[in-house]
Amino acid sequence: MSRKIKTLAVIAFSLAFAACNGEDSGSVNKPAAYNLPPLPSANLKVKQRRPIENLLSYKETVRKTRRRKIQSGNAINATPIESFQSSLNVLSFDGNSNAFSLRADVNPDLPDPKPERVDSRLELSENLPGDLFGKAFDYYKTHLSQIKNRRYIGVIDYGRRSSEKRFFIMEVPTGKTISFLVAHGKNSDPGNSGWAKYFSNAPQSKKSSLGYYLTLNRYYGKHGPSLRLKGLSQTNSNALKRAIVIHGANYVNDGHVGRSWGCPAVKTSKVKLIVEKLEGGALIYAGISKS
Repeated sequence: MSRKIKTLAVIAFSLAFAACNGEDSGSVNKPAAYNLPPLPSANLKVKQRRPIENLLSYKETVRKTRRRKIQSGNAINATPIESFQSSLNVLSFDGNSNAFSLRADVNPDLPDPKPERVDSRLELSENLPGDLFGKAFDYYKTHLSQIKNRRYIGVIDYGRRSSEKRFFIMEVPTGKTISFLVAHGKNSDPGNSGWAKYFSNAPQSKKSSLGYYLTLNRYYGKHGPSLRLKGLSQTNSNALKRAIVIHGANYVNDGHVGRSWGCPAVKTSKVKLIVEKLEGGALIYAGISKS
């Protein structure tokens, strides 16, 4: 715009100069000795600004497009509740055989996980505590608004001996799991037999607590990477007050699993993996299986 104004100013000056010297004003459009540029053509198209109504319409179109992508499952971090509800259809629980397995007729509407997000260490396990996972999924489906990390569910089976891998993490969209050793509280097993027999929600009890947990934020404490837990049941409502967290412990080994002060302590080499998968609002259910 400023260039056009300068051009018009030069032309006006030339007209005045020509008038003073008796020249014909009609010759101004012709290149003269002053090397003046020609007048702008009448057909010159000037770019107009987008009207505010069109701009708002454009922004609304962008919002709708993003919303459609999210609803179609393309944005893996923003998969809607409906997609996760449908993902539960990949799992089947047989009450007679107490088996919990992947269905053969997987729901075709379930978006496949991104290849880079699928952990090769996960596998279809035949040793799952089906009754505990059944309870975990029932709670999961009815409390989705509380669960922010819906990709993984954790289950701890205190009905198994501590020498067994009894902490299971399942990837909901695939039904694949990975299992870990986990310790129980010192006073849950006074004889150090490896079997948890007593549970408590009382502070200073040094016992494990049963019930539903919600994972909170990770932090770095005296045990290294750790994950805070919030108790959602009457049997573990004091979890935060008792500082019940997932942390690594050197007394959790393949050969022997010691006892904690009530925390679900795991191997130090596995704690980072566990924290990465479960942090940020995942559901964990600690119970005693019938199997």
